[in-house]
Amino acid sequence: MTKVLEKSYIEYDIVIGGGGAAGLSLAYRLADSAFSHLKILVIEPDSKQGNDHTWCSWLEGNHIFDECATTFYSNIIFKSKFVTKQSPIQPYRYRLISADKFYNYVLDKISNCDHIVVQQGKVAKYQEKEGGVEVTLEDQKTYFGKQFFKCYIDELPSTKDVLYVDQHFKGWWIETQEPTFQADTCTLMDFTIDQAGEVRFMYVLPISEKKALVEVAIFSNNLLSQEAYDLILQQYVEHHLNLKGYQIIEKEFGVIPMTDYDFKKFNTQKVIAIGSAGGAIKPSTGYAFSQIQVQCDYIIACLKEGNQIDMRKTKPLRQIMYDKTFLSVLLFGDVPADKVFSDLFGKNKPQQIFKFLDERTNILEELKIMSTCDIGLFTKALIRIMK
Repeated sequence: MTKVLEKSYIEYDIVIGGGGAAGLSLAYRLADSAFSHLKILVIEPDSKQGNDHTWCSWLEGNHIFDECATTFYSNIIFKSKFVTKQSPIQPYRYRLISADKFYNYVLDKISNCDHIVVQQGKVAKYQEKEGGVEVTLEDQKTYFGKQFFKCYIDELPSTKDVLYVDQHFKGWWIETQEPTFQADTCTLMDFTIDQAGEVRFMYVLPISEKKALVEVAIFSNNLLSQEAYDLILQQYVEHHLNLKGYQIIEKEFGVIPMTDYDFKKFNTQKVIAIGSAGGAIKPSTGYAFSQIQVQCDYIIACLKEGNQIDMRKTKPLRQIMYDKTFLSVLLFGDVPADKVFSDLFGKNKPQQIFKFLDERTNILEELKIMSTCDIGLFTKALIRIMK
């Protein structure tokens, strides 16, 4: 259980606005005894008790939050009309974390920390003042923090001003009567469904031989009706997976903004955006959980060493250009996206792709990976974004 704010404490060393993946990842680290001298407030509008998200990451070795992972995969499958490939990914593991396990795990630790308080409410506004930031909730309660870590997006950028596309997805947790799935193998991308003039793929994430998350992901700025997503899922489950006797246990839906917008440009030493609000969502893929951990580790290191926090240091400039270029390729559709991803996964080992997407490759490794795609296509996209 989390503590409910009862006293009239209104001044804190750190206020975290948002208790999702970013806010709770930071709060978990701040629950360490090294920060017990700080007063910390986490503001979150929801109770965070349901399974409203699924976060996946490819990881080498052991990592923070492994304890609350639902499962790990040692093999991945990629499918398209161009190539079908199953690959072992050792020494990587593809990790699946269900939100309910993550929330319970983190909130349980926070509840045992006297220096961290969780307040249910929604931030209405914040204003920098001398010595910190004044944060006002919708119910007019006001708090003051020396630093305010903002984990929510005020307003999405206009698609006229930046490269922008929504990744919208819907998933069914299904259960079958007979053993159906390989529990150590997930379908990372399956482009064999009708693309409908967009970028569409399926993924299948088993957690046992009889239970899996089957999800459709679409890159476009045209959201569908819930019935339309359900129809895609039904057709895939029944005609691609050839399943008839199955039960839908749970559903999930979400929209992730994929954009080259510079969320960090409004950061100060008092107001610091992290998570989706701080550009943690990788524009070319929509993955965010790993980058959130990079951001949080950096913040913790700065707090321990007494250094100023400059979130731009968490992402190399050339990686920003790679993301902008790839996003431009996806948006302008010079070549179908399934062909681009097929070149990447068909001509490279998944370990090297993961290393590249994790932004840990050197320039020579990056050039080698890019050479497996249509160089002319990416050169055209680079020229486009440089104009």
